[in-house]
Amino acid sequence: MARCWPQAAKRHDLTGPQTTSYAIDAVLAVIARQQKGQVTVFTSDVDDLEKLVPDTIVVKKV
Repeated sequence: MARCWPQAAKRHDLTGPQTTSYAIDAVLAVIARQQKGQVTVFTSDVDDLEKLVPDTIVVKKV
C-alpha cells in the first residue's frame, strides 16, 4: 500500500479541487491499476473515478 502513495499523489493533482474524496479516488485508482486480469471498481462517484483509470477498468455505480 505504501508504494501506491506517490502514484496516488500524482493522480490526486490531476483531479482538480483538492478534497479528501479525491484523495480516496486517487488511491483506489492506483490500487485498481495494479491488479491483474479483469477489474471492476464499485463507487458512488463514477465520474471522478473514470477520469483516473483506463477504459479497461470497469467503474460501476453503487
